[in-house]
Amino acid sequence: MGTDFFDENNSAAGRDSAPPLDDSAAADGTLSDGSLTRLMRQKEQVMTQVAAATQEIEKLRYRQDALEKERSELQELCRRQEEYQKNKREIMEKLIQSLVMLEKEEAKASQMLELLGMMRASFKSALAEVKSIDEEKWPEDAFQDELNKATAMVEEARDVYRKGMAKLEASRWQKDGQAQPGSPSILGDELDGLSGGGRGFRHWFWTGTAFFLPLIITLVVLFLVMVSLRGY
Repeated sequence: MGTDFFDENNSAAGRDSAPPLDDSAAADGTLSDGSLTRLMRQKEQVMTQVAAATQEIEKLRYRQDALEKERSELQELCRRQEEYQKNKREIMEKLIQSLVMLEKEEAKASQMLELLGMMRASFKSALAEVKSIDEEKWPEDAFQDELNKATAMVEEARDVYRKGMAKLEASRWQKDGQAQPGSPSILGDELDGLSGGGRGFRHWFWTGTAFFLPLIITLVVLFLVMVSLRGY
């Protein structure tokens, strides 16, 4: 019996002296699982934030591209507007200058046409009067009187011619309103032709030039203006 008591005591002591359960080890296993779960949640949150940031970056990049395109379009629009304003201003200035020049030339042409019409009428009348002289019909007893009348008619025709050519000479279109150096005098040549009695090629050349020079100048000016306007 004493032995049994001893065994029981030893057994109890053994049970009492047995190493206790390692609570810290159990706790470490539980915390490791919890920490892993928490890290996974944090990782998921970070990945979500990264995805959101990536989407935001893409939106900003798309917005940047759109803004750059819009800026380029606005710059092009501004350039076209400036070019339009420049071209408009230039063509308006040229048109105004051309209109002023054309108005002046038109006024000169009108005056010249009026002068040429008057000269043509007076020359035609003087020519008709001179042609009407028929020396064959002069009576012998009044020959001197008829000669005096015919001489007066010829002198009157010469006077009409001189005055007409003088007006034409004064109306010639020259640069700066003055005759150019070396320019032949129509009136002088005509008077020389009258006094000399000869009417050769030079006479008729300068006569034709006197009549058609204003028209030729007008046509040349209009042609140059049209070419200038077509260039714009």
